[in-house]
Amino acid sequence: MRFDGGAEVAEGLNPGAFELHDALYQARLAQGLGWSWNVGTASPVLCAPDA
Repeated sequence: MRFDGGAEVAEGLNPGAFELHDALYQARLAQGLGWSWNVGTASPVLCAPDA
């Protein structure tokens, strides 16, 4: 749903979002974790780009 002056239903607003969340959920299930409030605390560590 997009809110640009009013509610508007549209497709393709955030492509890949479902696949990303599904992959995260499956990874958490494989670790024996459920979907909970602490989703952000289980995020993988990303390396900082070289400046």
